[in-house]
Amino acid sequence: SDLQRILFPLFLLAGGALYALLTPEFGFNLATLALVLGLAIAVAVTTIGFAIPTFAFFGARYRDRGQILVMPGSVIIGAVFVGLSRLLHFQPGYLYGLLAVFVFHHEIDKDSAGRLAAVSSLTVLALAILAWFAQVPVAGFTMGDHVSFWGVLLEAALCGAFIIGLESTLVGLLPLRFLDGSRIRQWSRLAWGLLFAFALFALIEVLFQPGSGYVGHTTRSGKITVGILYIAFALFSVVFWAYFRFRPARLQEGLEEEGEYGVR
Repeated sequence: SDLQRILFPLFLLAGGALYALLTPEFGFNLATLALVLGLAIAVAVTTIGFAIPTFAFFGARYRDRGQILVMPGSVIIGAVFVGLSRLLHFQPGYLYGLLAVFVFHHEIDKDSAGRLAAVSSLTVLALAILAWFAQVPVAGFTMGDHVSFWGVLLEAALCGAFIIGLESTLVGLLPLRFLDGSRIRQWSRLAWGLLFAFALFALIEVLFQPGSGYVGHTTRSGKITVGILYIAFALFSVVFWAYFRFRPARLQEGLEEEGEYGVR
């Protein structure tokens, strides 16, 4: 719809701004603008990366172009977590909730859905790894006294595509009913295990290493705050899961009334 075409670029910019707000260097200057735009590109790369195999499949088989469905409420959830991170000086900050899904007129069997989900996850993982290698030579342009606007934008886009892509894939591979991990696991436990193991290995090997900046070093006095944040996040996650697990299937019924869309 026309509304969704307007909402999607706004969703990308909001995502870029929220991710940029997690950095202590955020300010009203050109460097921050470059950071926001670069991270918005990273959100776009990850979102579209997940969609490429699905669009190709539905387009070739059914000539079904589908449409994107932005969840504005997910931006509000993300803003709450970013606000808490800034308020409590939690580094690195935390962003949770950004969500945009793709809907199509046709439904497919569980095996096809599992294969598509696996290919989508593999596509985003490949894009993330490519972005990681590409950012190595780019990093030199953001060091020194003469940092260029385009250098910051490009490095933010590449680093963001790696981190957001890897995180999104790993979370999506969790074997929960409403995530791709469940579809892949139903189709092939081996494929799911290999994908999850590879994503987890990349996360630990690259992001959990000392000096990566991904894992913060909390002082003794801040450990209680960190503990409270993790407990709050765990409770929120359980409530979030329970809502979708036990509520009536009103969303699917509404989609069927509007045109029998299947969510992917």
